[in-house]
Amino acid sequence: MPPKRKTARKPRSSTPEQPSREIDILDAADVRLLLDLSSRRSPTGIRNRALIAVLYGSGLRIAEALALTPKDLHLDDPPTIRVHRGKGSKARTCALLPASVEFLQRWLDKRKTLGVNGRRPVFCTLTSGKVVGKETLPGQPVSSAYVRGWLARLAAKARARGMDKRIHAHGFRHSHAHQLRKQGWDMVEIQKQLGHSSLSVTNVYLDHVGAHELAERMRGEDWGL
Repeated sequence: MPPKRKTARKPRSSTPEQPSREIDILDAADVRLLLDLSSRRSPTGIRNRALIAVLYGSGLRIAEALALTPKDLHLDDPPTIRVHRGKGSKARTCALLPASVEFLQRWLDKRKTLGVNGRRPVFCTLTSGKVVGKETLPGQPVSSAYVRGWLARLAAKARARGMDKRIHAHGFRHSHAHQLRKQGWDMVEIQKQLGHSSLSVTNVYLDHVGAHELAERMRGEDWGL
């Protein structure tokens, strides 16, 4: 008898941007630790601290953050970021946490001293050579592969300091959504900030972080027990 032909498995449907595994929400102390573990003096450290501040303070997707150019940043009060090609090639303007500005401004000032052209991406490479197996030159976009490797190394340092949370770029986006919810932003506002195509996608984020908020609201209650 001829061998049975294998039938391809149908891919499982998933909600857009729904996390494939549990997302660890980073609080202010966690983010401060990650910033403290990054160099304040080396150009790479200054750049990476600015990237953390932007991801946590705006909720941008990593691809959106790495595509930014200096003209997309409006750092006057209130600070905003213009995203020209978000998911689905949609443009939007999103708010930036004011506390993130000092990290970003320091990096922009450092870029100038390094002679990086203002038309180059905000988060650009600084040296020539191979980075994650690819040849690079100064002023080129930082790759998402580099960011994954760097955050993995940063997470290892954080674990040595007692923080046992998964650190990755998308986690900053969820943590940003969590902070917006705590501050009382409504669903439509959060949808616009994150650039979601529909409220159902935003609800995935808010449903995920909702238990954290409820736990905070129940703190100190005993309900007669």
